[in-house]
Amino acid sequence: MIVIVVSTWRIFDYDNDKEKEKDNDLKTVLGLSHSCTRSSMPPDNADKRPTDRLSRAMYTEYYGFSDDPFRLSPDARFCFKHRGFSKAKAYFQYALKHGEGFVVVSGKSGTGKTTLIDDLLGDLEHSDTLSVRLESAQVQGDDLLRRVAFAFGIEANGLDKATILNLLEGRLQERMRHHQKTLLIVDEAQTLPASALEELRLLTNLRLQGRPLLQIFLVGQEALTELIRTPELEQLHQRILCTCHLEPLPLEDARNYIAHRLQCAGWSGDPVIEADAVRALHHASQGIPRLINKFASRLLLHASLEELHRLGREHVQTILAELSDEQLLKSSSSSERQPPFNQDEEVEIADIAMDAELCWNLVYEPTPMGD
Repeated sequence: MIVIVVSTWRIFDYDNDKEKEKDNDLKTVLGLSHSCTRSSMPPDNADKRPTDRLSRAMYTEYYGFSDDPFRLSPDARFCFKHRGFSKAKAYFQYALKHGEGFVVVSGKSGTGKTTLIDDLLGDLEHSDTLSVRLESAQVQGDDLLRRVAFAFGIEANGLDKATILNLLEGRLQERMRHHQKTLLIVDEAQTLPASALEELRLLTNLRLQGRPLLQIFLVGQEALTELIRTPELEQLHQRILCTCHLEPLPLEDARNYIAHRLQCAGWSGDPVIEADAVRALHHASQGIPRLINKFASRLLLHASLEELHRLGREHVQTILAELSDEQLLKSSSSSERQPPFNQDEEVEIADIAMDAELCWNLVYEPTPMGD
């Protein structure tokens, strides 16, 4: 259950008893026994928290998390299926059902491509599809062919190209005769030279009874989309069934992303993360999930060291300044320390239900107009 409140001195200004009664109902749903205030709100078990500064640096322990919600390395357990993610996965599933053609997924570094692959492989683990993942490297066509052979369990050392192809074809034909599919996923495909990509295209020429023996998904950074449009890869381009680009998260998705990861880590409401802090995190990260993780993790570290239980925009600005001083923030990000925030902005009071156990309440009280 998640409550994020826009930074205000008062949270509710009741016009009548009916509105107050509605709020009481909402607080019951959210498990709140009292109204929120600007002051810190340590939980009931605060006296059990680590008291020395070194222990507090382990913010997972200080806030009672079951895991680190904002790891920098991909973790399928925290997979958040936002709209862009779901679209890319739907393209994968469509192509698998279609049984032929390439699928190309691109995106900036940190937008969740590896997590997407992990999630797809998890779904296929107990299916009739043999899925092989190949981390790309700057290798030429013949070397890539050997890597593909090794990935499918073929010992290719000392063998010529024709022999490798014959062995690979035989292995794939055997699977198809048993009504099993074979999928090759090439990650970081933008690093491959054109000769290697052309070798992959030639592998899709392997057929049995008119059906392709191998399906290939290419995943990489933005340069991949430019590479596959070059004239020398025209034939590969014609065989691409669909493409998808993973965009940075918009603010709404970033809010839900942060909420989802906190929930997966066993967050119970401490610390409270105010809506203006979420906006500041989104602005500084430009919506890139890996950067959201980086900044949110640093924010929680700062909060545990300072024994904070409510985090606002000013705390995000503090950690961004620290990261800049440590040269861990891009120089072009200096303007991101001061995210735009309009105090007169109207934010609709809404509950966004992510699942039966998660509720995110956005509450905003406009600046009083006077008596």
